[in-house]
Amino acid sequence: MLQRKKIGIFLCSCGNTISKTINFKEIIDYFKSFNEVELIEENSFLCKPEILIGFKKKIKDNNLNGVIVAACSPQLKGTFFRKALEEAGLNFNLISLVNLREQCGMTYKGKRSATKSAIDLMKGALRRIKLQQSITSKTVKIKQNALVIGGGVAGLQTTINLSKLGHPVVLLERESFLGGNVNSEFLFKYKQTNINLKELVNKKIEEVNNNQQIQVFTQAELNKLEGAVGNFKATIKIKDKDKRRERKSLNVGAVVLATGCQSYFPSEKYGIDLSSLVMTQSQLGKLMNFKKAGLNGINTICFISGIIDDDQRLEGDRLLNQALILATKYKIQVYILCKNV
Repeated sequence: MLQRKKIGIFLCSCGNTISKTINFKEIIDYFKSFNEVELIEENSFLCKPEILIGFKKKIKDNNLNGVIVAACSPQLKGTFFRKALEEAGLNFNLISLVNLREQCGMTYKGKRSATKSAIDLMKGALRRIKLQQSITSKTVKIKQNALVIGGGVAGLQTTINLSKLGHPVVLLERESFLGGNVNSEFLFKYKQTNINLKELVNKKIEEVNNNQQIQVFTQAELNKLEGAVGNFKATIKIKDKDKRRERKSLNVGAVVLATGCQSYFPSEKYGIDLSSLVMTQSQLGKLMNFKKAGLNGINTICFISGIIDDDQRLEGDRLLNQALILATKYKIQVYILCKNV
């Protein structure tokens, strides 16, 4: 027979930070009529040592077998309150944490809206705690290495960062080279810092290749992933020099997906499928990588901006830099058609 739930609800005003935007009296009046709610009260700073002593005493004195703490972010104080629960004689899983501060108090402008949201979140917490049961924890040995999928800028930097933290890393890249889109795009120097992005990425590639803790597989893809956080089994497919696919199994503790993005290709629009002279910005960037040789025979270029979204800020920076280089360095006549200025 299931034991009747006796739930205690502890509200924390965090001084005045939460209660100034949420009506605690309305919350207390709403929940005190629930049969399962044995105790509901407001505290100024629930995490203060002297108040925490009272928190644990009330759990014992009222024979509570479920607790709701409505306060700040569970990420900030979750472990703290679970430990206090165990010290009061309850299993660490018999608690439901509600983030009133960030999700309600700091989100809504009006007190009425913030209070309604708080009540909704706490109703969900009450349903959860009625179903939660005691659980046991066990220590599992986990792998300390990581698998990073994607050898572009994000993947390279992630690999370097993990390695600096002392973790062995396996880096997986589908292409035959590292660097991602940097290898196929025309990249300019940032005027503010005079940093050449391609040179910067090449330094990161060199750093990765020279690191003994990093193993790189190019022309490789993730085929299958099993297990859970801390103990994954990854099966990867690697293309060898004879273009055969070799399967390899890896045991890793973490997997990071850093595969980047692909440029939008407006198929069947603006004649892009009818002529090689109609191209995307990425395709133009590849031609510009070959410098003047890639632009032979081209005297005039027209950019059509904003074909996906009316907000040209998404593409404007690269467009203007390409246009300036084409006009000043290669003496090509440039026109730009756009909806907005």
